Amino acid sequence: MEGVIQGVLFPLMCYTDEDDALWTEDPYEYIKLKFDVFEDFISPVTAAQTVLHTSCKKRKEILPKTMAFCMQILQMQDVQPRQKDGAFHMIGTLAEILLKKKMYKDKMELMLVAHVFPEFQNPLGYMRARVCNFKGLACKLHALYCNITRLLGRVIV
Repeated sequence: MEGVIQGVLFPLMCYTDEDDALWTEDPYEYIKLKFDVFEDFISPVTAAQTVLHTSCKKRKEILPKTMAFCMQILQMQDVQPRQKDGAFHMIGTLAEILLKKKMYKDKMELMLVAHVFPEFQNPLGYMRARVCNFKGLACKLHALYCNITRLLGRVIV
């Protein structure tokens, strides 16, 4: 399955020449097509997201390998923006699962600070659009930390 994720799903989830043409021609349409969950049910990218999400949810050995692959890409010094986009796309697809696993939830804030937030300054608009998709993840993390702090305050007092 690791080969399928890295060799098939990852390339499908990376920014393509077709994406670039659409971004250049009509960035609003690009955002609508790429980030609206109701927009495209039959695309190969949507199918890749579904396979990735289901595989990582149903088979416990897949998630650590997938996240290690994504983090390896994000930590490369000479990573291409399209590859970084693919890694962010994969992580965003897995966000719901990641927030339910303590191992990943505890590291998510560091990942956001080290890799996601700096991309808001990226000169490539499609990268800024991709990391905007992480706002929901950041909000969920903030809500979790606020709830934990409030609960601890009740226990300690």
